[in-house]
Amino acid sequence: AATILPMPYAICASAIGAMFADVLSGYAIWAPATIIIKILVALLFTSKNEKIVCKRNILGIFFAAIITFVGYYLYEAIFISNFAVALLGIVGYLTQSVLSGIVFIISAKAFDKLNIRSKLL
Repeated sequence: AATILPMPYAICASAIGAMFADVLSGYAIWAPATIIIKILVALLFTSKNEKIVCKRNILGIFFAAIITFVGYYLYEAIFISNFAVALLGIVGYLTQSVLSGIVFIISAKAFDKLNIRSKLL
């Protein structure tokens, strides 16, 4: 959404969609962190480039992984008041980031073939 929609809509879509995913799947405790993290991640992908698969967005995947990893780790560590125990969640955060990056690249290539960006601009 962040690569296709204008920035305000992209931010809302990412924050609200991910927050509802947390709440409706029984993980409402993560919703506050998710809102902040997804807003920051969406900002990385609001490029005005004609193609979705571009240098900025590919590099954005790397920074999105860092924001996701650090954001959820800090939220969990502060929430449970134990920075050492929170390290156990790192594998899950990194797995989420890597899989999201793969899905993004596959989806973005498909959207680029359909010229979605140029049709919406």
